[in-house]
Amino acid sequence: MNNLELAVSARSVLYKLATITHLKEPLMSKSVSAFFYGSFMRPDVMAQSAVNPAKVDVAKLNGYDIALDPHANIFPHPFASVYGILVQVTHEELNRMYGVTGVGVFLPEAVLVTVNDTNWIPALCFMPPCRNELSPDQAYLDRLIEAAILRGLPQDYIARLK
Repeated sequence: MNNLELAVSARSVLYKLATITHLKEPLMSKSVSAFFYGSFMRPDVMAQSAVNPAKVDVAKLNGYDIALDPHANIFPHPFASVYGILVQVTHEELNRMYGVTGVGVFLPEAVLVTVNDTNWIPALCFMPPCRNELSPDQAYLDRLIEAAILRGLPQDYIARLK
């Protein structure tokens, strides 16, 4: 079993343990900040997992860049920033979102994002374990740009996505 399979397996085991123990409610219903930069910025995609955050803020993650290979993938870059949205969600909601068939493997990372370039907020950000180096999926990119416009991401960032 490679490291990626081990991480996915460990996450699955932890989720199953949390759902069958007396700790289910406190762990799974705890609200956390999450930073989304790809498909999960779209309200219709969130709704597919019954996720409807009460508040959505535009947020910026410094020290990362975005690639579309073929879908949104962020990676460390010392001089770049990625924009997305910051929401409050529960661990149960995150598991529903990332457990949907076809989402792929994303691993949670602790990050610091800014809202209005002033407040630093700790958040979970789910990232693929590696880049795919594939050509962008144009239909995906079009939907990502629509979501960026809908969510009010900065125009210069939207132009960079194009």
